[in-house]
Amino acid sequence: MERSAKKSSTKEDPTKDATEVRYSALLELAWTAINPILRQGAEKCLAAIPGRSQLREWERQELDGGVHGAYEWLAGCLAEELETAIEGAQKAARQALKVQAATFAMKLETSRTAGAVMLEAQAAEMEAAMHRKTEEALKAFKGAEGDLLAAAHREIEIMQQEVTRGKLTRAARCVLMGSIVTC
Repeated sequence: MERSAKKSSTKEDPTKDATEVRYSALLELAWTAINPILRQGAEKCLAAIPGRSQLREWERQELDGGVHGAYEWLAGCLAEELETAIEGAQKAARQALKVQAATFAMKLETSRTAGAVMLEAQAAEMEAAMHRKTEEALKAFKGAEGDLLAAAHREIEIMQQEVTRGKLTRAARCVLMGSIVTC
């Protein structure tokens, strides 16, 4: 029949995706299984007609042609319904893949955002620790004369700028952190 020739050409089409080829193969397999059953049903119907053997040859051929025509029509209807069902399954599968892709994209974006938020929190924590150490250093110098305090402020400002730029030496970091003994 024309249907099986049409469907077999979809297997060879390289532009079809694997799902479409798989559904086309399923349709062809189903059609191959259904068609002989329908032909056998037509033959059984013809055999069940009483007095068919007493008909003249042309009457028997006309009756056979009518019954086979009805079964061919039925086969065509079944094939169309089967194709519609398979196309619906393809559409549902595509939609499910789109939903899955959107969900994956959303999860990926969430993980990216979470990483950025975590880095910002770490930076804020480090800045707060640096600020506490600076305040402690300022409190230690508070009792000294004004010039000493002003010089300490300038030193701390320079150190903070160097820390921000990442150019602070190990010894300077130790002094700034208040642990010169362990450095």
